Amino acid sequence: MEVTRLVERGQLERVERGVYALPSAGGSASSHAERLAELQLRFPKTVACLESAASLLRLTTAEPLEIDLALPRRSVGRTPQADGVHFHWMTDEIYLHGQTVDTSTGTPIRTFDAPKTVADFCARRHKLGRETYLTILKAYLEHGGLGGTPGATSPLLAAARVCRVEKVIRADLAVLRA
Repeated sequence: MEVTRLVERGQLERVERGVYALPSAGGSASSHAERLAELQLRFPKTVACLESAASLLRLTTAEPLEIDLALPRRSVGRTPQADGVHFHWMTDEIYLHGQTVDTSTGTPIRTFDAPKTVADFCARRHKLGRETYLTILKAYLEHGGLGGTPGATSPLLAAARVCRVEKVIRADLAVLRA
């Protein structure tokens, strides 16, 4: 009953059944992160990946048009539905590698670390575009993502091995460093 009163007074907004948020000022810079946090409440096994992870890790300055969330292949019987969200099914090995919790926005959001994000972009370079992947790789090499060491390649190669793109990333690293 208390939650209902808070909604009636405008102190809370009902996002959906069982999910409430503080009233938003609308169009804030953290709206993408807020939406990710809401979706992770709704779909507890999801992890921010690809463009959503790159944005959180500051590997790109572009605001993602769509939210990318990873799920383990055998997690649910049917594909979850949500507007503006693209779900990516991953094997357990790929899904479990490089998971971390980002708190830079003030809300804990499960995401993949920078090396895993680069490896994911490489694995999907044919769909997302090779230029997009190379931009993310260059950003990673420049500042290593959050908490990373500039130019660190060992964690990147470990993630590439798990995602089965080690040969491609090694070749691209050789070209970029030449």
